[in-house]
Amino acid sequence: MPKEQSEAMKRLLQPSLKQKVLHADVAGWLSKAKALDVAQIALSNLDSIFTQLRQRRADTGRQIESDEAEIAQIDAECAELQKKLDKVATHRDEVKEERDSIGKTLESSKKLFQDVI
Repeated sequence: MPKEQSEAMKRLLQPSLKQKVLHADVAGWLSKAKALDVAQIALSNLDSIFTQLRQRRADTGRQIESDEAEIAQIDAECAELQKKLDKVATHRDEVKEERDSIGKTLESSKKLFQDVI
């Protein structure tokens, strides 16, 4: 009888088919709930990442606009300096031509003076 009792005890201790199905349903529901929680956490993280990326894109766009404005200002300053440089170069060329003309006049005057002496 002890052997029969042990088998009967085992059957009593084993979960019934209904309990097994219920346990499987609960386990399935829990795994689905965990999967849903994981998915929600993943979506939350993705939202956070996209928010950061959008912010970075906006910041980069503002920086590009600022840099373009600064480049335009530098270009305007360069154009103004180039105008001044062109005026100086033109004046230098005029002075050089005048100097050459005076030098030629001086040489011809020296030659004439030498001829007179």
